[in-house]
Amino acid sequence: MGMEIERKFRLDSVNLLKGLMQEGLRVSETSLCQVYTRIDKEGQERIRSTGSAFIKTQKRGKGLAREEIEEEVSAQAYHEAFACAIGNPIEKKRYSFKLQSYEACIDVFEGALSGLVLLEVEFDTLEHAYDFTLPAFEGAVEVTEDERYKNHMLAVQGIPLETVDLNLLFHQASQRELDMALFRASMSSYDGFRVIFTELYAKIEFHKTAYLETKENEQLHQFRVNIRKTRSLLQSVPELFDAGIAERFIKGFKTIATQTNTKRDLDVFGEFLATLATTQAIALHVEASRTSEDQKISEALTQGYYNSFLLEWKMVLEDEEGFFKGKQGNLGYRTLSALALKIRLETLARKLKKLTESKPLEAFHKVRIEFKRLRYLLEYCESQFPSKTLKQTIKKVKMMQETFGLLQDRDVQMEVLDAIEAHPPLASDVEVVAALEALRGVLGNDIYAFRLRILCKKKKLITQLTACVSPLERYLQDL
Repeated sequence: MGMEIERKFRLDSVNLLKGLMQEGLRVSETSLCQVYTRIDKEGQERIRSTGSAFIKTQKRGKGLAREEIEEEVSAQAYHEAFACAIGNPIEKKRYSFKLQSYEACIDVFEGALSGLVLLEVEFDTLEHAYDFTLPAFEGAVEVTEDERYKNHMLAVQGIPLETVDLNLLFHQASQRELDMALFRASMSSYDGFRVIFTELYAKIEFHKTAYLETKENEQLHQFRVNIRKTRSLLQSVPELFDAGIAERFIKGFKTIATQTNTKRDLDVFGEFLATLATTQAIALHVEASRTSEDQKISEALTQGYYNSFLLEWKMVLEDEEGFFKGKQGNLGYRTLSALALKIRLETLARKLKKLTESKPLEAFHKVRIEFKRLRYLLEYCESQFPSKTLKQTIKKVKMMQETFGLLQDRDVQMEVLDAIEAHPPLASDVEVVAALEALRGVLGNDIYAFRLRILCKKKKLITQLTACVSPLERYLQDL
């Protein structure tokens, strides 16, 4: 067992390294890649590739001096470590040299930490470390006692918060051009999700205006999608906002979404009819109903309630002081994302497990909603987690959700058929009644097939969903 004694400094660029090399300093270059397999309150364990060897290191302690145990391992052990890695791999180029007779290095990070440059100086004793004075290197700031700059924290939390330009993110969000790659795991969840909600708000307003001007179905569809995403994220991210605030807006966005449901159902039914040979009377009735719903939606979206509700929501999103912040708002963005994903995965697996042949369609529809909530959450959180298991499961989730969506559409279309048949002019038309019965047969067959497909695949999917939970728990150890 040895003792690691080092001081660490953050550099604002690689200019110092370039300058030292131009002055003739002898520098050796090494490419390093390391993954962490254990991070807890006692310490950390990592496996590093140096290009010529694979070293497992265990560290205990914090700050200036830490206990360190090293041993060489096989290439196989190194590659197997990626399967249970915590956080992102640490990739960097290390430039080693002597600084005032001490071993020193400049690490230029790559991959997920690209842009970060750190200078480390190693010492034999604590006295030497305390007595050391760094030359007047421009742009160097000591971060020895800042836990955020420890490699294991960089793996889990990413580049520390000061590298996040919130003004830029909010500007991007207002322009509907948010770059999730600029998010950092260590930024506060309150700030991170306010940025996301701001982009969704901008999209809602944009597509509302476009729909009112053009009456295009796609504009209404995008309006609905962003309303649903907003409501779903509010339901999925625990205690980000004050409970009363969250509940108010969850209910409000549901009210708005509900006003567009009938139009959406008629649109989907119209597309379904276009694939079949049916009577013109049915098609005309559906088209007339769609036009009527367009008018109702336009009236609703121009009334005072909608505008005042969205203005209130905008006020919440502009809260920089944390007035509306909930208990979890101070957590790091990745930490709260991991907690939210864990809850969604466990809830979906539990509800999926209860589905059987005897369950009514309503039970299937509730599971479909859980799939949507998970997908919306993953859209904004997936990039924070390098888990291969999670990425593989995402593909399965998307395919299964599509099947659930088709099942929901067929069930709704059955209800549309009932409404058409109840319409007096059509109910007495023999040709129409016959066509409706034929359509019921097609829909019934589809419903049976989709239910069967879901039940056949659910066991394997449950296993995959459950396997995703463990990697996420590594990010929640301090909660």
